[in-house]
Amino acid sequence: MQHTTLARARRLSLKFAGAAVLVLSSLVVPASAGNVAIVAAAGSAASFSDAQTKIMASGFFGQVDIIDASTTTPSLAQLQAYTAVIVWSNVNFQNSTLLGDTLADYVDAGGGVVMTVYAVSTTSANRFLLGRWLTGSYPIIVQNGGTTSTGGATLGTVHIPTHPVMNGVTTFSGGSIASRPTSTTMTAGSSVIASWSDGKILIAQHGVYPNRIDLGFYPPSSAVSASWWDQNTDGGKMMANALLYVSNSGTATTPFCLGDGTGAACPCANTGAIGHGCGSSAFAGGAILSSSGNAGASVGTDTLVLTATDIPGPGLFFQANGLLGAPANFGDGHLCAAVGIVRLGVVFPVGNVASYPGGLTPNPIHIQGGAANGNTRHYQCWYRSVPGLCSANNYDLTQGLTLTWGP
Repeated sequence: MQHTTLARARRLSLKFAGAAVLVLSSLVVPASAGNVAIVAAAGSAASFSDAQTKIMASGFFGQVDIIDASTTTPSLAQLQAYTAVIVWSNVNFQNSTLLGDTLADYVDAGGGVVMTVYAVSTTSANRFLLGRWLTGSYPIIVQNGGTTSTGGATLGTVHIPTHPVMNGVTTFSGGSIASRPTSTTMTAGSSVIASWSDGKILIAQHGVYPNRIDLGFYPPSSAVSASWWDQNTDGGKMMANALLYVSNSGTATTPFCLGDGTGAACPCANTGAIGHGCGSSAFAGGAILSSSGNAGASVGTDTLVLTATDIPGPGLFFQANGLLGAPANFGDGHLCAAVGIVRLGVVFPVGNVASYPGGLTPNPIHIQGGAANGNTRHYQCWYRSVPGLCSANNYDLTQGLTLTWGP
């Protein structure tokens, strides 16, 4: 979608069921993938409007509203006017507990949430979320672990280059401050999509909620302060891509058979990266299985795609009706999805990434696996890895994903 100009920012006076005015300003363009909102305790008006303009420039959204969370706390009904929200802090939230409860309800109801600095990192009271957000394990980067803001940093390793949040992202500079989370600890099953040049987390995906992304940078750019991220790099694309991704998130999944040290030990101490399977000879961090789209048990509703990343050789995607009581050592990895196995198909990777449906058996997954509405099924990818680390079998497995099929 192309625009000759962006529509001008306009002031709104919107009230919801007698509530105080929430939406401070809105940027509007023609047709889109829905409306999104900035829900932030950002401080200056320029900090809000800078991020608003950069998100709107993507052309993805019809409207980007601003809700000042330092002076008001939106209700669930108010948030549900948006497909997704982006949240950050630099001053106190009006009510960090109530906002945490409400955002957890919003995620449960299918709303997308992108959390950023300082809400994902600060140790300052009232600037990170409390309530059910914290107790219900909705964070990705473990909260209030501190912020690193010493010395510049840039885009480092991209761990999942095919992830939609990376679309068009080739360069990123955090400026002279480059505020980023100090902690690299994440909620179990979560995955790092991209890292800063010093190894800190830049982009991460929740392991259970597909409508959750964390960005490890502060959204306002050098247009507001010369020391913040360089507006000539791709921070705006990351924010817009993340909002688009969580707006269109598919069926929720639950990870299992993790090789990252949180469960059973890998066969030869070849522990993988957080959220991955056991390490291979090609990728010490192991491979990761992710999903996108909707697990609907009909031709019109099945858009589910399974993707195995960091596999050096062909991968067999398979489904199971049940899990083993404990992971079984299998080559260099763990086999867990082993009760009632159904072979889906073999796919040869391109750039160490393979997706199914694909390969020689490109059927929708519900057809190939015989899944019906209400069925809970478990998925892994068994891939060739030469040479083997733990045996001469020359194969490994991703971690697994469990999901429930809908209509």
